Amino acid sequence: MAARPNVRRANGSRRTALRKHVLARDTHCWLCKELVDKTLPPTLPLSPEVHEIIPVSRGGSPYEASNCTLTHRACNQWIGNRTPDDLARDTRPKPAVIVTGFDW
Repeated sequence: MAARPNVRRANGSRRTALRKHVLARDTHCWLCKELVDKTLPPTLPLSPEVHEIIPVSRGGSPYEASNCTLTHRACNQWIGNRTPDDLARDTRPKPAVIVTGFDW
């Protein structure tokens, strides 16, 4: 089975510009409301990610600033492709923000 193309990269320059806009506009995680350290490398749980409020798999646009917000990587992975309505009905605990003694 062939892999589906990533729609976020179909127009890479537009997505890159949107990512820069979201990183400049937002300071706190959309889900946990904690401050996001924008200097962290992309593989860490607390690193910044752009999250689509209405997921692309559910018809949301990966290119509209009003549909994109800042989250921690761990929070974005926890959300998955759920909408805000789905999250409101979810009884699972939100991910805890991981605090370490390391100065990344």
